[in-house]
Amino acid sequence: MQLGNVFVGIQPSRGYDLDPSLNYHAPDLEPTHRYLGFYHWLREHFAADAIVHVGKHGNLEWLPGKGIALTETCYPEVAFGPMPHFYPFIVNDPGEGAQAKRRSQAVILDHLTPPMTRAELYGPLQQLENLVDEYYEAQNLDPTRLPLIAEKILQLLTSTQLQQDLELNMPNQELQTWLPQIDGYLCELKEAQIREGLHIYGQCPEGRALRDLVVAIARHPNAEHRGLSRAIAAAWNLEIDPLTAEMHQPYQGNHPRLSGCRTVGDVVDASKHLRLNALSISAPKRHLST
Repeated sequence: MQLGNVFVGIQPSRGYDLDPSLNYHAPDLEPTHRYLGFYHWLREHFAADAIVHVGKHGNLEWLPGKGIALTETCYPEVAFGPMPHFYPFIVNDPGEGAQAKRRSQAVILDHLTPPMTRAELYGPLQQLENLVDEYYEAQNLDPTRLPLIAEKILQLLTSTQLQQDLELNMPNQELQTWLPQIDGYLCELKEAQIREGLHIYGQCPEGRALRDLVVAIARHPNAEHRGLSRAIAAAWNLEIDPLTAEMHQPYQGNHPRLSGCRTVGDVVDASKHLRLNALSISAPKRHLST
């Protein structure tokens, strides 16, 4: 597709298989005539002044030839030639960015990852979590409602096929046996880190997206810091690791902030609010306001 003096094309597959992904990293697979012809056309007929590869990652930098200090017989040089090469590249994969820099003379233009956030629950899974909470409350307040709530939980498990994911033999197991396992599984889903939308090149996330991204980064440890999640657990004198603990295990502590927590998953969920509050207090409001 040509837009004025800009040609937008799809990089051709370098091999012959039906699945192009199988050929990306093959060190000895020579490119096809069609592949070499594509770049020849860009250089000699379209007369491009420069080429911009978009998306991690392409296959030009993986063509056969030397790893560094390529010669004129190495296929990246054969295909691309002495063409200015710009390559917007995601910042969390420096290894493959370096490959493009070494073997295709790319100018790497780093960009952020998409904003990260918690998966949370929605739809039937949110309904299931509400029913589990309602069941636990009914145990103390109104046990006569337990059979009705249990039936609704069973129906949701069947409709969402969660009983297969959790390998529950429900007809032969008591509700009290598998309910903590369901509760823990829902907590794991809720805490999972997912990408929220796409990154817009040249724009920093703002508001809630920025806050959630910073929390996602800060919660994990590194060589010098134990991470926000473990720091909160230590401040609460918890004998659990919030990053590796089994979410369905019962919580037996007595911290006043966690009086309503039944499981380790509930504790991790409670710490989420403290993580967000700590970040909102320590960062300028104009950046993190929702």
